[in-house]
Amino acid sequence: MSSKMKAICITAAKQIEIIDQNIPIPGPTDVLIKVATSMLCTWEQRVFLQIMPLPLPFVGGHEFAGEIVAIGSSLREEDFPIGSRCAAALTHNCGVCENCRRADGTRCKYTHDLEYVEGRSGLAEYVLADAKNTYLFPNDISYERIMFTEPLACVITGQDKFNIELGDNVVIQGAGIIGIMHAQVAMLKGAVVTIIERDEQRRQNALDMGICDHALNSEASDLWESVDKITRGKRFEIVINTVAIPSVIAQSIKLCSENGTYLMFGKVFPDEPIAIDINKIQSSNMKLAGTMASENRAFLRAAKILAAGKIKPETALLSELHPITNAQQAFENSLLPTTFRVGFKFFE
Repeated sequence: MSSKMKAICITAAKQIEIIDQNIPIPGPTDVLIKVATSMLCTWEQRVFLQIMPLPLPFVGGHEFAGEIVAIGSSLREEDFPIGSRCAAALTHNCGVCENCRRADGTRCKYTHDLEYVEGRSGLAEYVLADAKNTYLFPNDISYERIMFTEPLACVITGQDKFNIELGDNVVIQGAGIIGIMHAQVAMLKGAVVTIIERDEQRRQNALDMGICDHALNSEASDLWESVDKITRGKRFEIVINTVAIPSVIAQSIKLCSENGTYLMFGKVFPDEPIAIDINKIQSSNMKLAGTMASENRAFLRAAKILAAGKIKPETALLSELHPITNAQQAFENSLLPTTFRVGFKFFE
């Protein structure tokens, strides 16, 4: 095996290059993964546009799938068999700060202080992952499905902020990839799911997929009449907003019922103040929650759901799969409003 690998690198705003890097060498508790497929999320898009101005050059990639090709000296091959298909969480948790000790590794004090480390990103032919964050799949599960483990784990982590009970009215603002997966998970829990989305094609897509009971237009003149008809005037017990637009956020909070929970998924760029009715929040016992990244327990459940075929996101949410030689075009296509996830195929 060569000592070099190819990586997809953001070298300047809106500029991608294929660079050579050293194939990383596993430490005692590391797993070396040969990357098969990898996707672009909004994080890589924001770095590409330099809306999120991380230092460049930069190799991203945390939504990926591959196979194990080597393991560290402290690991047993029966636990991590060579050739096994897998996904991995690449977020570093220190385990010793107060947030980690409170079992909230997504808010680790040191996670976001780490600089880019070569060999630890999934937009390359090989990636190193910590064994404790590596999750195995049966070899008959496609790489295209496995690479959805990380975004699905983020969705599950968000839904851990509240308890969906059978028959609860749940509304999701936005029918992009995250909104659709939120709807799928909520349906599995027995919720009555409504999606609110201004784009007609995305509303129809959600209905065609069977992942919601109702699909409403956020800009329709009769929106609130439709909401009250669905909820019998009580509004929604759970409101999940995946649209990072201030006006939509303000609308979403109004959708919440008494004793309801509002979950904000995603960041607003640029950050803008949002006018909300604090008295309504106080008088209705509303709960406001945010979510960030994924917890290990959620990653495990995401892997189980995908392996069991309870959710098959690759059939509807993977818009394009490119060779890495087409990386510039792939990044540009990922920004189009008509696409869901755009990814790369590193080997057959």
